[in-house]
Amino acid sequence: MKTFSVQFNYDKESKIFIKVKCNVMTDPPHYLQSNKWVKDEDTEIYYNMDKVLSFRIYDENDM
Repeated sequence: MKTFSVQFNYDKESKIFIKVKCNVMTDPPHYLQSNKWVKDEDTEIYYNMDKVLSFRIYDENDM
């Protein structure tokens, strides 16, 4: 499993940063786009991807 930091953009001013774990074999953008609910590994809160306008992925393993 790899951990990624993800920035969700809800509008021009609303941004949320979460940490997502996904299988190394899975493409992170595909994982986010194919799941309606994505869990923040730090807070264990689920976020509805239908409300996200855009997102940006940062690889935690490269930081």
